[in-house]
Amino acid sequence: ISSASNCTDYQSRRLHIMYRDPGGRLSHAHTVNGTACAAARTLLALLELNQLQDGSVRVPPVLQPLVGQEVLRPPPRALLSYIGPNQPGGGPLPK
Repeated sequence: ISSASNCTDYQSRRLHIMYRDPGGRLSHAHTVNGTACAAARTLLALLELNQLQDGSVRVPPVLQPLVGQEVLRPPPRALLSYIGPNQPGGGPLPK
């Protein structure tokens, strides 16, 4: 659930991060980015690994004091509904 990127000199140009190479020339450094535990990826992993047959999610015991529940249940109805031109009976998009 981690990510790593080689940003080449993109960030260092904006931040003016430079180094002097062995020939004495100034060059922009290459930067890397790494996230050990991205929040969205962690949440998705918890949902995927703990989802029950009925769509509810078992909260891992270590998180239960923080969440206040043992099981998260889906709402009885959809909280959002699609309204657009691809819906049966939907009209054109507003201009």
